[in-house]
Amino acid sequence: YNATVELDRAAPDDGEVDVVLRRLEEYHAAVGSSPAGRARVTITLDASSLERATSEAIEVVESAFRAKARAAEVLPTVDFDALFLT
Repeated sequence: YNATVELDRAAPDDGEVDVVLRRLEEYHAAVGSSPAGRARVTITLDASSLERATSEAIEVVESAFRAKARAAEVLPTVDFDALFLT
C-alpha cells in the first residue's frame, strides 16, 4: 500500500525533514507540504488489508512527526502507481 498522510502542523524545515526521513527509512518516505502549507508524507508499507494499512500509516507518521494526522489517503500500490506514475 501507499499512504499519504497530512499532519495538523506546518511543513517541516530542511533539518527536520532529514530527521523524519531517518525515522521513516523503512517506509521509503517522501516528505513535503500540502497546498495549505501543512506537513505531508507519503510512505509505502506492507499490510494485510486497507484497514491495517491505514491504521499503521497514521501511527507511524504521527510518531515520526510527533504530531496528529489531519487526513490520510491510502491506496494499493498498483492504484497509486497508476495515478501518479503514468
